Amino acid sequence: MDARVTVAGLDSVLKALANYAESLPEAAGQALFEEANDIKNQSQARFVPVDTGELRQEHAFVDESAKIEGDRVSIEFGYTGPYAASVHENPRAGKTGGTSPTGKKYKHWATIGQFKFLEIPVLQAQAGQLQRIANRIRNALGGKLSATFYGG
Repeated sequence: MDARVTVAGLDSVLKALANYAESLPEAAGQALFEEANDIKNQSQARFVPVDTGELRQEHAFVDESAKIEGDRVSIEFGYTGPYAASVHENPRAGKTGGTSPTGKKYKHWATIGQFKFLEIPVLQAQAGQLQRIANRIRNALGGKLSATFYGG
């Protein structure tokens, strides 16, 4: 018994894939931007210590454009400012109750938030992250990639 499989239209599928390959880095950059923005928003809403609000409102950032180098696409996001790193690494951030470790009263202090205010949402975002990024890439390509394979 013999079986034969014939693939018709393979040339058009390969051509379509080549077209998508040109758009893929930009689509991946957009997907990374959206993912980073979601993480930043979680950080701002739930974790960043707030005293004056400057760290949360003025120093949080997500680069508008991804960095594309060969087959690597990356995006930078986080917090800037002269004290962002020290607050991020201070276990007392948002938990001082207005008193220094030596018992001195602060004039003002963060009443909410915690240290590791960016690290924690980054770690939490890892669950399902690859699937979210893949879905975002597919959406950025307009769903055309799956149509290539399924005759759409």
